[in-house]
Amino acid sequence: MNDKNNNTEFMNFLFARKGKFDFIVTNVSVKADEMIAWLKANKETAEKNNGFLTFDILKAKSDPNKMYAKFFKPTEGYQKPVTAKEHMPDREKADLPF
Repeated sequence: MNDKNNNTEFMNFLFARKGKFDFIVTNVSVKADEMIAWLKANKETAEKNNGFLTFDILKAKSDPNKMYAKFFKPTEGYQKPVTAKEHMPDREKADLPF
Protein backbone atom coordinates (compact mmCIF):
# COMPACT_ATOMS: atom_id res chain seq x y z
CA MET A 1 0.00 0.00 0.00
CA ASN A 2 1.93 2.96 -1.25
CA ASP A 3 -0.08 5.94 -2.45
CA LYS A 4 0.29 9.71 -2.29
CA ASN A 5 -1.48 10.01 1.09
CA ASN A 6 0.97 7.93 3.11
CA ASN A 7 4.56 6.89 3.32
CA THR A 8 6.38 3.97 4.82
CA GLU A 9 9.71 3.99 6.55
CA PHE A 10 11.97 1.03 7.21
CA MET A 11 13.20 1.01 10.79
CA ASN A 12 16.86 0.22 10.16
CA PHE A 13 17.71 0.39 13.87
CA LEU A 14 15.41 -2.53 14.77
CA PHE A 15 16.38 -6.14 14.07
CA ALA A 16 14.09 -9.14 14.58
CA ARG A 17 14.88 -12.83 14.29
CA LYS A 18 12.79 -15.92 14.81
CA GLY A 19 12.94 -17.16 18.41
CA LYS A 20 15.07 -20.18 19.25
CA PHE A 21 12.19 -21.95 20.99
CA ASP A 22 8.56 -22.48 19.98
CA PHE A 23 7.27 -20.23 22.76
CA ILE A 24 9.49 -17.30 21.66
CA VAL A 25 7.81 -15.61 18.70
CA THR A 26 10.63 -13.22 17.87
CA ASN A 27 13.85 -11.90 19.32
CA VAL A 28 14.15 -8.13 18.83
CA SER A 29 17.32 -6.04 19.08
CA VAL A 30 17.52 -2.26 18.67
CA LYS A 31 20.26 0.31 18.29
CA ALA A 32 19.25 2.42 21.28
CA ASP A 33 20.69 5.78 20.16
CA GLU A 34 19.06 5.54 16.74
CA MET A 35 15.74 4.44 18.22
CA ILE A 36 15.71 7.32 20.70
CA ALA A 37 16.36 9.79 17.87
CA TRP A 38 13.59 8.18 15.79
CA LEU A 39 11.13 8.33 18.70
CA LYS A 40 11.89 12.01 19.23
CA ALA A 41 11.43 12.71 15.51
CA ASN A 42 8.03 10.95 15.57
CA LYS A 43 6.77 12.38 18.86
CA GLU A 44 4.12 14.52 17.15
CA THR A 45 2.76 11.48 15.26
CA ALA A 46 2.49 9.57 18.55
CA GLU A 47 0.69 12.45 20.24
CA LYS A 48 -1.90 12.47 17.45
CA ASN A 49 -2.41 8.72 17.98
CA ASN A 50 -3.02 8.64 21.77
CA GLY A 51 0.70 8.17 22.47
CA PHE A 52 1.14 5.13 20.23
CA LEU A 53 3.46 4.45 17.30
CA THR A 54 2.57 1.29 15.42
CA PHE A 55 4.88 -0.66 13.14
CA ASP A 56 4.83 -4.02 11.39
CA ILE A 57 7.35 -6.84 11.64
CA LEU A 58 7.64 -8.56 8.26
CA LYS A 59 9.45 -11.73 7.14
CA ALA A 60 12.13 -11.51 4.48
CA LYS A 61 11.28 -13.51 1.34
CA SER A 62 14.84 -14.79 0.99
CA ASP A 63 15.14 -16.09 4.58
CA PRO A 64 11.99 -16.64 6.69
CA ASN A 65 14.10 -16.47 9.86
CA LYS A 66 15.06 -12.86 9.07
CA MET A 67 12.55 -10.15 9.78
CA TYR A 68 12.43 -6.40 9.42
CA ALA A 69 10.28 -3.55 10.71
CA LYS A 70 8.27 -1.09 8.66
CA PHE A 71 6.54 2.03 10.00
CA PHE A 72 3.50 3.60 8.33
CA LYS A 73 3.34 7.35 8.81
CA PRO A 74 0.22 9.09 7.50
CA THR A 75 0.97 12.35 5.73
CA GLU A 76 -1.09 15.52 5.91
CA GLY A 77 -4.59 15.01 4.57
CA TYR A 78 -4.64 11.24 5.13
CA GLN A 79 -7.96 10.01 6.45
CA LYS A 80 -8.38 6.66 8.14
CA PRO A 81 -10.95 4.50 6.28
CA VAL A 82 -14.43 4.62 7.81
CA THR A 83 -15.64 1.35 9.31
CA ALA A 84 -19.19 0.07 8.86
CA LYS A 85 -19.93 0.75 12.54
CA GLU A 86 -18.80 4.38 12.18
CA HIS A 87 -20.70 4.79 8.91
CA MET A 88 -24.06 3.73 10.38
CA PRO A 89 -23.80 4.02 14.19
CA ASP A 90 -27.57 3.68 14.67
CA ARG A 91 -27.85 0.46 12.63
CA GLU A 92 -28.13 -1.75 15.71
CA LYS A 93 -30.91 0.39 17.13
CA ALA A 94 -32.87 0.74 13.87
CA ASP A 95 -35.99 -1.34 13.40
CA LEU A 96 -34.86 -3.20 10.29
CA PRO A 97 -37.04 -5.92 8.70
CA PHE A 98 -34.04 -8.24 8.24
